[in-house]
Amino acid sequence: MGDGFRGDTRSMIDAMDAIIAASNKVRQSLDKLEEEIQPTLSEWEGGSKLAYLDAQAIWDGAAKRLQTFLTTAAQAVGSVAEIYQQQDLQVQRTFQG
Repeated sequence: MGDGFRGDTRSMIDAMDAIIAASNKVRQSLDKLEEEIQPTLSEWEGGSKLAYLDAQAIWDGAAKRLQTFLTTAAQAVGSVAEIYQQQDLQVQRTFQG
C-alpha cells in the first residue's frame, strides 16, 4: 500500500519551470524598479539618497539569496523528475522482458 505520495514527471517539470519563471520575475521587477528610480535618484542628495542606497543594497542582497534558493529548488525538482523518469523507464523495461 502506498503512502499517498504520487510522482508525476510532467507536473514536476512544470513546477521547475514555474520556479525559474518566478526567479526571473523577481530580478526583472527589481531591474525595472532601479531603471525607473534612476532619474529621480540622480537628483537626490544627502541622507535620503544614502538611506535609499542602503535599502537597495539590502533588498538586492535578499533578492540574490532568493534567486539562489529558487535556482537550487528548481534544480532539485528537475533532478527528482529525472529520477522518476529513469525509474519509470526501468520498470517499463522490466515488464517488457
